[in-house]
Amino acid sequence: MTTAVYDTDASYKVLATPAADYVSGKFGTPNATVKADIKTASAAAIAALEPLNTAVENSATISSSDVATAQSDLAALQKAISAALSSVAASKEQ
Repeated sequence: MTTAVYDTDASYKVLATPAADYVSGKFGTPNATVKADIKTASAAAIAALEPLNTAVENSATISSSDVATAQSDLAALQKAISAALSSVAASKEQ
């Protein structure tokens, strides 16, 4: 389980940069719905990952359902970032 937590946390960290860039307007004016989706998904992923990281640090038991929740929240963030990239591409075509 520890490896799954590390992998999920690392994936979140990779996604955090483009998510923050989109939300801050680095790619142009963000779509309000997509921006809200990214913020919601990111907050959910953080909320799921923080107790898992603490559990790893304390060598505590980690449940597979908690890891699955974090992974699901991360997948939602990936989906929101995909929508952001589509939004950016659509705005560039105009």
